[in-house]
Amino acid sequence: MSYLVEKYAVSLSKDDVIELFGVLEEAYGGNISRACRECGIQRKTRYDWARVLNINLSTKKRILKMAVKTAPAKTFDFLLSRSEEAAVEMFSAYLSHLYSKAMVENIDPRSFIKVVNALQKIQNEHSGLIWHLEEEVGDMMSHIRERAKALRVSLPEETVDTIRPSRLLEIIPSVVNGITRMGTGRASALARDLGIPTRLVQAMAEAIFVPTAQSPEIAQSMPQYNLAGLPPTADVDYHTIWGRDP
Repeated sequence: MSYLVEKYAVSLSKDDVIELFGVLEEAYGGNISRACRECGIQRKTRYDWARVLNINLSTKKRILKMAVKTAPAKTFDFLLSRSEEAAVEMFSAYLSHLYSKAMVENIDPRSFIKVVNALQKIQNEHSGLIWHLEEEVGDMMSHIRERAKALRVSLPEETVDTIRPSRLLEIIPSVVNGITRMGTGRASALARDLGIPTRLVQAMAEAIFVPTAQSPEIAQSMPQYNLAGLPPTADVDYHTIWGRDP
């Protein structure tokens, strides 16, 4: 625990320290004097926090040490939450920086793709943070796709790790339609048309056609549906096709 205290106490803000001290107060039944005594600080020091800009490092260490010792679950939850908030804030700033570079007026196609590659790289490396910025990232990528069309360039293929849940829900019907009509042989073409990873299309194709191939009864029912000739927007009764009840 001493390592944790030494490493993270320095990053605590004044508000963080006050909140952690509040955890100690709660643990001691609201007894401020005892909380101060256990931390090795004077009661006056606690009240001085209201008028100072910063709290010295030694006090931060004492409070963090006692918080970990007295209420570890709440303390670790607090530290994780603060760390995540800081990471998301930095991630958002970095994405915004790259997005601004990509959207510069009169940018040439080569420079545009270079920036987009950097944008995708940072998203892949920190994909776990994307869900905190789903709407922000979605808006950025929508504008970048529009800029790509204007510049007549192809964007790098999106990776599975960076697909937003809401985006996945949007594209699943289109993927199923495309796979059912085109078969498994044109997964890359379908992925390119939809702007999604080929790996995703291939996985969904296997999920659809492998069970079908293993079931002669279902496979025999397929030819009666001329799916290949249907327009992309046509409604298809998949429940009937697969011989399943809705």
